[in-house]
Amino acid sequence: MSSTDTCIQSNFETLYLPIHSALFRTALMMTRNRHTAEDALQDAVTKGLKSFSKLRNQNHFKTWMTRIVINACHDVTKKQPDDMPLDYIEDIAHARGDHVIEFEVIDAVAQLDSKAREIVTLRFWAGLSLEEIAKTKALPLGTVKSRLSRALDKLRTALS
Repeated sequence: MSSTDTCIQSNFETLYLPIHSALFRTALMMTRNRHTAEDALQDAVTKGLKSFSKLRNQNHFKTWMTRIVINACHDVTKKQPDDMPLDYIEDIAHARGDHVIEFEVIDAVAQLDSKAREIVTLRFWAGLSLEEIAKTKALPLGTVKSRLSRALDKLRTALS
């Protein structure tokens, strides 16, 4: 490994480590399976590291890496049925470090359609701002706001 490669890897790790947990939670919510989430995240890290030198502004690393994780999750979940069992709820609670988390909420989020689930996941599990979600998803900010609003309405109905 050359000194340039070592420097790139070091810079990547410096930016990646603080957001690793959020990226894993995102992958877990999207794939609904711990092992699949780990595989998708590993694929994303490999892809991110390979193309890290192409990232123009490192201030956008979180958004950029989240997009890579989402794409990796989509690639993996294309092969899975949409009605997967909900045995991943404990994994999500464990990944959040929050054992008091309401399983009902996670179950309700899992029942949302994929677009709504993705927006809710990015906002509340990955901790992205609405602007970051818009950049990550390449959507207008208004679309992100309306999808989130509709998803939250569905969650309120499901949880009431």
